Amino acid sequence: MMCVSGCRQAEKNRQFTKAQWIQDLYHVKNTLIDKHPDIYYRISKDNFDLTVEKAVQKIMHSHTEEECVTAIRHVVASIYDGHTSLVTNALPGYSDIFPIRMYEFSDGIFITGIAKQFAEYLGAKVIRIGEFSAEESFRRAGTLAFADNDFSRKNQSPLLVVTCKLARGLGITESADTLPLLVETKNGKREMIVLSSVTPPGANDMLRGMDIGPEGIPFVSALTGTGKELPLYIKHLDGDHNYWFEHDIGNTAIYMQFNLVVHQEDERFEQFYKRMFDYLDKNIESIDKFILDLRFNSGGNGLMVLPFMNEIIKRDYINRLGHLYILTGRRSFSAAVLLVAEMMLHTRALIVGEPSGASQNMFSDMVNRGTLPNSGAVLFVSSEYFNIAWPAGKNHAIPPHFPAPFSSSNFFSGKDPALEAIFSDRVKAVEMVLHEEGPEAARIFFDEIYYNWDAHTDEWSIMPFTFPISAKYSSEYDVLVEMLKRLQDKK
Repeated sequence: MMCVSGCRQAEKNRQFTKAQWIQDLYHVKNTLIDKHPDIYYRISKDNFDLTVEKAVQKIMHSHTEEECVTAIRHVVASIYDGHTSLVTNALPGYSDIFPIRMYEFSDGIFITGIAKQFAEYLGAKVIRIGEFSAEESFRRAGTLAFADNDFSRKNQSPLLVVTCKLARGLGITESADTLPLLVETKNGKREMIVLSSVTPPGANDMLRGMDIGPEGIPFVSALTGTGKELPLYIKHLDGDHNYWFEHDIGNTAIYMQFNLVVHQEDERFEQFYKRMFDYLDKNIESIDKFILDLRFNSGGNGLMVLPFMNEIIKRDYINRLGHLYILTGRRSFSAAVLLVAEMMLHTRALIVGEPSGASQNMFSDMVNRGTLPNSGAVLFVSSEYFNIAWPAGKNHAIPPHFPAPFSSSNFFSGKDPALEAIFSDRVKAVEMVLHEEGPEAARIFFDEIYYNWDAHTDEWSIMPFTFPISAKYSSEYDVLVEMLKRLQDKK
């Protein structure tokens, strides 16, 4: 058994009575009901009231203040609104973490970054985290995430599960000072390691990228900072590049990564995309594909994206079926998803990757509603409802036309399953196969994608029609209806 020494002294937290924690809880409940545009959009009134009552009972029977904090966070997270949140990381001790970065791939949970003295465990599969299996610990952590759907929860779980006090409040670990892990090394050997809590002296941007650790802590990562040539999608996940592009001449493609819908200090967004589209116009003969990567884009100012999309629409050599692609993932959120929704309606783009962390229907424009009366945690509540979906679009994520989730072998070998699928011309939508090869081929294609969609089957669906229904097959519409019915029956 190994242990990394903690770098913080245990802090003496303010002590509140259970009555004070319950007062904070009811303050949250009443503020949400009073200020949220539609508190019962994703949860019924009865279930919300039941969630509040369970939180009251958890506080009444609590032995630690961490249990009280997680009980209140559960209530806020239960409404499934990623723009409504309770900021607890400023409370004493709630910025402390266990120095490890894990990621849930299609084949399990693996270590992608860790404290330097544990470098030998980089790439190991995580079997158990504290008191539970790795998957159960991630699920429990996800219930504290302020998220629009379970994919956004999946994005936040790696940070929440290693936030010391939250892990203790969830019962994942008995102590906020240590976290035991059972791992399976790359040679198949199982070992127990114990991590000690640390206070990051610098920024803790652990949701950025897939293997980036907090600043100021000796940390090793699977890919970032290793000196090796990085795969295209990881090159600039450093917080300094909100947007950038590269011409992949060998694959006759322009790859644009859009990581934050916020202007950069050195180049405003409209200056950037004007420069990029000028380059495209001058190099049309060597550009066959335009790939917009939004997999790491957590949002920003939605007003910035429409003029950008218009530049795509007016260029027919880009806006063509099979030549325009959008990459989405569990971190795609807020303004990034609004851009995807608009492009679904107005362009010929095919979506590749994982379902997004939000849908065309979302609440946003959060407003600071003040601090809780005792603990001082800050409550933000959405103020507006956005709906860009067709009336029938009730999914809470935007599923891709072509799924391309990362496996652990993809990641550690530096492969990008989405780009590989695009460059090998394997990306198609079910409707495309239907048009090109007929109903039976479409059924087979649908089954191949559906049954290989790993843990995401509940969110897989036929995308809204992106192309006109042709008269070639009189039963096309019936085929799609049958597919949808089969999916619903399986759910």
